[in-house]
Amino acid sequence: MLAVYEKELKSYFRSPVGAVFIGLFLLVSAVLLVFGYLMTGYVQYTGYLYYLNLVFMLTIPILTMRTLSEERKTKTDQLLLTSPLKASDIVIGKYLAAVTVLLITLIIHSLDAFVISLFSTNMYALDIIVGYIGLFIVGCAYIAVGIFVSSTTSNQVISAIVTFAVFALIYGVQLLTTSVVSSVTSGIIVCAVIALLIVALIYSTTKNKVAAACVLIVEALAIALVAIIDINVYAGLLNTFLTWISLLERFSEYLSGSVSLSSFVYLISFSFVFVYMTIYQVEKRRWVG
Repeated sequence: MLAVYEKELKSYFRSPVGAVFIGLFLLVSAVLLVFGYLMTGYVQYTGYLYYLNLVFMLTIPILTMRTLSEERKTKTDQLLLTSPLKASDIVIGKYLAAVTVLLITLIIHSLDAFVISLFSTNMYALDIIVGYIGLFIVGCAYIAVGIFVSSTTSNQVISAIVTFAVFALIYGVQLLTTSVVSSVTSGIIVCAVIALLIVALIYSTTKNKVAAACVLIVEALAIALVAIIDINVYAGLLNTFLTWISLLERFSEYLSGSVSLSSFVYLISFSFVFVYMTIYQVEKRRWVG
């Protein structure tokens, strides 16, 4: 894993990718800092950090688009797939290299906060540090998504576009949490969709139709039983569900200074799931070819 990590990290700075990512992020964030923070007299630096999360949505696809897709296109991935390295070593090595570039970028960017704090009395060190930690963790989650998308295609452009589309969907979920009108019907639909996803997961891992069907029946009966006992339980469930799965909602806690353990675990688990799916994707290609 260490060999893959070192090779990948060096490649970020030997090619334009690392410089473009860091430069573009710093450029866009500087524009936001000047026109959205300094010139408007906006006093909450943590509010500015929230918008840097959106900058990640624009720039991280550039960082991750070539991670696995380039090697797949040039067939150099076959060297890795036929080597003694485990799929987990390959994926985690590449993931940590991208995360390192992200960390370097945020360390450079944090100099802005240091300089501004010298001339401001409204900035609190603990709030800023916690905000940057949250920004780093959510950035790691975005990288995990980007690397997974990169593992599914041999075209870097498609990888970047699809990754950006996924990020747009993530942002869309956040918008829905504040605009959607929740009802009993929408709550039941949410439960039904979750139930179907669980059944699909069980079938994909076991290939057992009987087990999947039994689980589906139990889920349907449970949903119906709850509706009979108190159907109002489903009212407001959609909004609650969207808020719970929203990455940006979890990230917002870091900006308020009150970080819950559940939000930390959720963001780490989100990254873990996508890294695991990438490992599975690479392992499947190793055996299928």
